Amino acid sequence: MEYLTIKPISLFLLACLVLTACASAPSRTRNADSPADTPAPSHAETRQTAPAPASTPLTDAPSTTSATNDIWQRLREGFALPDAHNPRIQAELDWYLQHPLHLQRICERARPFLYDIIEVFEQHNIPLDIALLPAIESAFQPYSYSPGRATGLWQFIPSTGAHMGLAQNWWYDGRRDPYAATRAAARYLLSVNARLKGDWLHTLAGFNAGPGHVRKASRHNRQRGQSSDYWQLSLPGETMRYVPKLLALRNLIHDPQQYGIRLCDIPNQPALARVTLNGQLDLAIAADLAQISIDELYALNPGFNQWATPPAGPHHLLLPLDRADTFRLAESALPKAQRLRWQRHTIQPGQTLSHIALQYRTTVAEIKKANQLGSDQLRTGRHLLIPTAKQAGRAYTFSSEQRQQRRLNAKGKGHKQIYVVKAGDSWWRIARRYQVSHQQLARWNGQSPLDTLRPGQKLAIWSNNTQPGPTSVHTTQKLRYPVRRGDSLSVIAEKFKVSVKDIVNWNRLRENKYLQPGQRLVIYVDVTRQSTRL
Repeated sequence: MEYLTIKPISLFLLACLVLTACASAPSRTRNADSPADTPAPSHAETRQTAPAPASTPLTDAPSTTSATNDIWQRLREGFALPDAHNPRIQAELDWYLQHPLHLQRICERARPFLYDIIEVFEQHNIPLDIALLPAIESAFQPYSYSPGRATGLWQFIPSTGAHMGLAQNWWYDGRRDPYAATRAAARYLLSVNARLKGDWLHTLAGFNAGPGHVRKASRHNRQRGQSSDYWQLSLPGETMRYVPKLLALRNLIHDPQQYGIRLCDIPNQPALARVTLNGQLDLAIAADLAQISIDELYALNPGFNQWATPPAGPHHLLLPLDRADTFRLAESALPKAQRLRWQRHTIQPGQTLSHIALQYRTTVAEIKKANQLGSDQLRTGRHLLIPTAKQAGRAYTFSSEQRQQRRLNAKGKGHKQIYVVKAGDSWWRIARRYQVSHQQLARWNGQSPLDTLRPGQKLAIWSNNTQPGPTSVHTTQKLRYPVRRGDSLSVIAEKFKVSVKDIVNWNRLRENKYLQPGQRLVIYVDVTRQSTRL
């Protein structure tokens, strides 16, 4: 069992930052809600992927913890970025002082993660000013997701995350795993720093925009006999603000009394344990073994997308320190057959592995592995053993499915419609049909316009009108379809370009129930998408 540096989740709700901002601070023209609720665009959205560093992968070395009991003093002792007096820094300072709630939220969210970030950065001689970077990238929210598909504390896009060794699959996204992503961020920072000749301000700009942009701007200045100092470079607008934001926050923490603030008390000591598992485990069962809520478990382990840990790992959990030993003993005594719930499924006519996997919230690969299947071919009437969740889907509150369901159920201004994605749909096509922008549509659903849509996926669409756009008012019609010999749910769904799940819901069917010739099914079809006759 490896000890980590994250506070128990019970401390999340404590008030942890009291601020008395100077009343005379000048106002700025910026949306007061945007930094707190919408993190700055990610460094990863435009940056170029750097090669892996030449040094050996990071390992957990013995702690170099400062003698102080105050996390903020330990940070100050490691500050190493050059001081600068620049109007861009002052503008960001003024904004922070005028928005103390934003600082309070940052502090509350940083509490579980800051100690571990400092440990990693100290081990690799990275200036501790940069340990504050998640405040700029994501406001310390692991579930933060940008239009450029960046996510996690460090806002890695998929390609850079994969390049830095962060697994991303149906079960798990290492970009949201605070432990794995922090170590990947350290490696990436060191790599960019080496490419930019050891200049840490250039490194920060390169972390945001890509080292190629910084080198190009530096070369441009040198060719004109100008300084290649960071403050003299012409960079993308977000990058021009990125470094000043970090330095302004660093200045606040370096001398809080000067700015009339009082920092929250975060002890300089570990409070979570990273516990090794004996294999895949249902997260509801894991929460029971640790004697914590499943919400708490997800909050400490935001990398998990589904109801269980990934079959192929990582086989680790972050747990409150006082629960770790209890969990370890209980998990070691848990029989293998009880780590997941198994259900026997009878294959119905027309069913495929994809349909069955969707029904039981698992993957085709896992069903094939559990049943030693060499191909995707199925025989009607045969049985499959399916690994399934212990509890109903809504119990796994931070699974990707439930996060999307909350977005669909969210209340807002205007008229909300739920649209079911069909084959051939795109963000642009749906947005045009409902007279909204594709960026808006993606944002309403917590996604990026670069994300791939799946047939059957549900999207929330908001408008000020009580009716959809004019192109969709009369395109959906209700049919009563007579089942024919040889029909199956999947065949009918494909014929009308709808999903099996929709047909099941419209007709209150069970997916494993046989269809009878002559049986009539209610189907809502988009007539603009029907190109063949029945």
